Amino acid sequence: MADRRGAAAVEFALTGTIFLGLVLFVIALGFRLYVEVALDYASSRASRILAVDSTQSRSANAANFQAVTFCPLLSPFLECDNVTVALQAVPDYRTGSQIGQSGPPPFSPGQGGSLMLLTVTYQLPALSWPSPAGGGADALQLATVTVGYPYQNEY
Repeated sequence: MADRRGAAAVEFALTGTIFLGLVLFVIALGFRLYVEVALDYASSRASRILAVDSTQSRSANAANFQAVTFCPLLSPFLECDNVTVALQAVPDYRTGSQIGQSGPPPFSPGQGGSLMLLTVTYQLPALSWPSPAGGGADALQLATVTVGYPYQNEY
């Protein structure tokens, strides 16, 4: 009869690491999906505010728009410091695929009646896996196109 002491510990070490990795993967995937849904909600609400509100006069720059309009719409579990908001007027819907520009994010609300492209980028924290390109955490990016109604100051 062979000595079987420690066989259960070895079996648990082999299967436990796979199970623990699977559980951590599901948690990270769930968090990523949660962030995507929360950003989608906030960007759709922000684009609605852009369409009907006087953003041209109230939020003169990207930092002000992000702090005053966009960040209050975010889930309390997401940090506003990880968000970058870009807004630019586009001539048509086909031009709205200008995601991934380098440099500072543009912020030009355009004139009333123009199409506006709202691009939101969220840097995921270290909980998620590093990006394939290297250089730290991965980022989620969403784009919303809306039509701005003409602003009329009635006061």
